[in-house]
Amino acid sequence: MHELAKLAVDTARSRGATFADVRIMQRRRQSLNAEDARIAHLSDNADAGFGVRVLADGAWGFAASGVITRDEIQRVAGRAVEVAKASARAIGKPVEWAPEPAAELTFNSPCEIDPFGVSIPEKVELLLGINAALTKHEGIKKAFGRMALRRDEKLYVNSDGSVMESDIVMTAVEYSATAVGKGEVKSRAYVPPPRTLGY
Repeated sequence: MHELAKLAVDTARSRGATFADVRIMQRRRQSLNAEDARIAHLSDNADAGFGVRVLADGAWGFAASGVITRDEIQRVAGRAVEVAKASARAIGKPVEWAPEPAAELTFNSPCEIDPFGVSIPEKVELLLGINAALTKHEGIKKAFGRMALRRDEKLYVNSDGSVMESDIVMTAVEYSATAVGKGEVKSRAYVPPPRTLGY
């Protein structure tokens, strides 16, 4: 990704940008819902994209895409410069860019066990095990368990030499039980906040 980010910046500069930056992001989402003794929902999705922002002829330009290839990086970077140059014809006062010293930062959330490295059957077993533990109690007629996992990998590079990247993994698990008895229905849920500590 670093090579592609540098390509975006270099392409924009070669086409007339005085400043350029690129943000590349890759996302993964996984969700499992268990109702009583069955899995009611399971999804596993991944997507990616990038955006190029430039300053050219005193105006900002931006372009983005959901396809990350060398050709697309160059096309989008060139398009961002075209947008900036077109915008420059309509602005009254050019943008003045305040230069900042280059920064290099990396942040990864603590993650002893990667949740995406844990098999789907193991996750299913956990959720169904929670539901089984709930429904074994007299009066519990309904049990629900949910697991939501996400990973966001981001890279930012600019023409001033800054490189910033992060890899954040978030996990959330919740469950609820519904009891029926004596003419009443009561539900209780355990919904702890999402954490960034891994599986």
